Amino acid sequence: MTKIKNIFVFLALLCFCVPAHFASAELPFKKGETISYRIQWKGMRIGSAKLIFGDEIILQTNTLNFKDIERIKGDADYYPLEVRRDIRLFGKSIQILEKYDQKKRSVEILRRSSGKASRQIISSDAKIHHPVLFIYYCRSQELKLGKSWMVNLPLVGKYRMEVTKLERVKTPAGRYLAYRIESFPSRIRFWISADEKRLPLKIERDDSFFVRSSFVMTGFSGG
Repeated sequence: MTKIKNIFVFLALLCFCVPAHFASAELPFKKGETISYRIQWKGMRIGSAKLIFGDEIILQTNTLNFKDIERIKGDADYYPLEVRRDIRLFGKSIQILEKYDQKKRSVEILRRSSGKASRQIISSDAKIHHPVLFIYYCRSQELKLGKSWMVNLPLVGKYRMEVTKLERVKTPAGRYLAYRIESFPSRIRFWISADEKRLPLKIERDDSFFVRSSFVMTGFSGG
């Protein structure tokens, strides 16, 4: 049961309205871009996901007992401002609102389920990131081997993310030459295509020893 919960934590982490600045002609992603994924756990397909870029970025996640529609607002530097989520977990409805105050280095989390409401405030000593927004930040950059960043995810921890390799990646949508970006300590990694689209091809997270969850791109359109 613990391992099953881990995959839901992973989905929650991966699972933004963004300024018009993001949709400029210089960026590799534009309004209308839609990327589809299959979700794998321990190598088995357990569901699907869709990442849609527009006036807001929507992440739709769908597995047998977990459905999530997540809308994330970010600033021009790809830091989160607000996240709204509508979750169905084993038939139970959960609504979550995350309000980020980057000046105060804090996030307020409001949760409502079964008529009950809760409020939590998490403070940090650094600006707070969001996993998906950070991937889009990387897509906006010219990537090169050795480039690195510090990432602060309050519910997970602080990591140094580094571009460590340029390698071939196989997906259902085809084979790509891609930059591998991974965390230190090792827990999270993702691959961005080394072409003009800079597509997020694959996203992995280690849930526990020898157990790995992943999103693998199955197709993209628009943009």
